[in-house]
Parts: sequence; C-alpha cells; structure tokens
Amino acid sequence: MHLGPTLWPSFKLPFRENMKCPGKLSYFDMEDYIASRAEKENFGYNIIRPGFILGRPPRLRKNMQNIGVTLAVYCTILKARGQGLIFPGSYQVYHTAQHLTTSKQIARIAVWASTGGKRTHNEAYNSVSTVPFLWKKAWEDIAAYFGMEVIAPQPGNIVGVPCSYALGRREDCSDLWNQLVAQYGLKNHPFEEVFNELFLDKSFSFPWSSVFSVQKLKDHGFEEVHEASNASILFSEFFDLLVNQKIIPSPKTARTFPVVKCIQTKDSRRHQFFPLLFALFSLLWFSFYILS
Repeated sequence: MHLGPTLWPSFKLPFRENMKCPGKLSYFDMEDYIASRAEKENFGYNIIRPGFILGRPPRLRKNMQNIGVTLAVYCTILKARGQGLIFPGSYQVYHTAQHLTTSKQIARIAVWASTGGKRTHNEAYNSVSTVPFLWKKAWEDIAAYFGMEVIAPQPGNIVGVPCSYALGRREDCSDLWNQLVAQYGLKNHPFEEVFNELFLDKSFSFPWSSVFSVQKLKDHGFEEVHEASNASILFSEFFDLLVNQKIIPSPKTARTFPVVKCIQTKDSRRHQFFPLLFALFSLLWFSFYILS
C-alpha cells in the first residue's frame, strides 16, 4: 500500500492477506515477533489489516493521526472562511479507489477472530467497512455535507495542494478555530489537538489505488464484511457524531467568517512539495533495504 506499483514490481490488487511488500517493514517485524512468541508460549493471535480508519479516539491530542477528525476540521475551517472544499491531493489521487474501515468494524472482526476457534486461530484478516470508494465521489459528497463548492485538482496537477497552502498561516487557523469554539459552544480543544496537517497531506499523497480482498473473511464465516453500502454514508455518520459531541459545529447552522487571505509563507511553500519529497523518501527507503 505504501510503496505502490513503481517501487513494488509485484504490486497487485486486491491486496490479500498472504502478500508482503519487499524489504523490511516494522509491521511485519512485529507480526513475526508475535508469531514466534505465540509458538514458544502457546497462545493464539490475530492480525487485522484495515484501510483508512474512521473512528473517534478516546482522547484528542497533539499529532493525532486520525483522518476523520482532521478532515472534518479542515472542511470546517474552509467553510468558516467562505471558501470551497479544496482537495489536498493530486489529480491522480483524486481518481484512485480506496477502502475505508471504521474502528467499530475492526473491533467486530477482532472479537469474531479471537473467539472463532481453530479456523481463525493465528490468522490475518483484511478489514473493510464498505465497497471501494473513489476520492472524487467521496469528496463531492463530503462537500455536499458541509454545503461547500468542490475545488477539484485539474489534469496535470501532480503534487496537489498541501494543507499549509490551502489554509494559510497556522496562527490564523488557530485564531479562527478559537472563534468557532466560542461561538458554537464546542469543546475546548486547541487547534493542534484536532488538526494534523502533515498526516492529512500524507493521506492524500498516494497516486495509486489500495483495495483489499475480504474473500478470506467470507470463507472463514464472517458475514457482515460490509456495514454500509458506500463510504459517503460512513463519512456523514462520523461527521454527525463529531457535531453531536461538540467537536465541530453543525454545517447547517455555521456561518462564514470574513475570509482570511491565504498567506503563502516560507513554511507553506516547503510543504507544497511534500508529496514529491515523500515519494523520494520511499524510493530511497526501498533501495536501501533491497540492496542491504
């Protein structure tokens, strides 16, 4: 998923549980460690592999890697400024197919697998909540939820629009967020606890599809492999949850504030090239471990 077809020649969709990417990866190192301990100490284990995870963490904290909360705040800030919903990724990313997994679905599969007896003993399972979705369709539906115009990437856009460029100065965003918290009676979470721009940029930096097979789940007897007919339903339900928990204001009642001019700072210009830097880093990482 993280390397893509360019750096992984045997990249093939859909991803199946017995596929492993070339080179070392901390996830697989941990899996091997658990497997060796399980064999020595006679206990069982399961591995659950999700797509993009959608769920509300028990605590919101700085540097939180949560695409649902961060995306909701991103939409809220742009809406409060009266701007359209700018897609952070490139034209290629906009047209990729992805899988979404809720934290509840991960929990359901984990409970089922851990109590399934011999059939599920020491097995890995892919976990998804719906059929694959296209970012283009999901973005249009997210924009409709927030009552915003879609600002889609154009053909030829290969780096996208990083959040630091789309939103402008972080200080301005923080000030605006504090205004929203006060005006709509939101829970008093500092801006850095609800928004992680680097994580959102990374989430929209993969210009290839990532689709998971759930055939193994079906073959082993798990029936509810999908909990919704499409990803847009799950995004809307999650945003409703954040509204009800006073994390973001309701898009139906939120008013726009005076537009703060997007100031392209030195820092934001650097982040504009983050997707290219990330691809270069992935190439170097892959080369290092293949040659070592």
